[in-house]
Amino acid sequence: MRRACAAAALLLSGCAGTELPPSLWPPADFVVELEEVEFVGESVHVLRRFRVDAEGLAIYGESTRPLMLPGTNVSLPVFERLSVYRLEPACVRALSRRISRLGSLELETDPTPPLSGDIGLVVRWQAFQGREQLTGTGRLHGAMADLVVLVAAHMPPGVQLRTELGRKPVTVLRGVPEVADSAAGALQAYRQLRDAGERGPDFLLEGLALACRQDQRDDAAKWLEEWSAATSQQRARAPAFTDQSAPLQPSQLRELLPPQ
Repeated sequence: MRRACAAAALLLSGCAGTELPPSLWPPADFVVELEEVEFVGESVHVLRRFRVDAEGLAIYGESTRPLMLPGTNVSLPVFERLSVYRLEPACVRALSRRISRLGSLELETDPTPPLSGDIGLVVRWQAFQGREQLTGTGRLHGAMADLVVLVAAHMPPGVQLRTELGRKPVTVLRGVPEVADSAAGALQAYRQLRDAGERGPDFLLEGLALACRQDQRDDAAKWLEEWSAATSQQRARAPAFTDQSAPLQPSQLRELLPPQ
């Protein structure tokens, strides 16, 4: 019988689970992220994103109306449908070990360039200062499908990926809050996580997008300030702003701020 992993609604109660014996798993820098995306012309819109870190913080969001960066084909997802919870330590340990085991296999993806209207999946993970990313479109198979099914099994029950996997993910969780459809509630959840110390660059961009959609200029400016500080070293090492591969810049994101 598959063992269920307990989870706590992070903003309502404490973390479930007990202390575990010392282990290398999960490493302190562990993060896994699963995205389902839609290719629209030269843009890639994130439809849903699910992320788990080494502390078990799990954030699942769905976006139907992204924000477009003026003058570019870059879009930011606005996660107006959200579920936030924390996995018990034993669950995070098992997840990180299995991802590392699958990620060490020879993973094949479809080399065919995606067409406008295609749906694809992106899986990113990092551990022990190493980073990996895989992208696939169409019907996934083999180890790539196994990796997606593994991660998707930790998403809120009832969530359905649009990508064909060959077999349906079966949740291993219990006690997970349902996905709430409330932009205001999602922004409040992000504020609470920010106040608790969450500072991941993607997280800060997500909060910025929510604040902009809610016309909360002062709050959006705070999210932008936090994101600029969190990414300053990364941007300093990156290609010049005029380079096509350059990352986002604060000056670009400032154009999204609601009017005063």
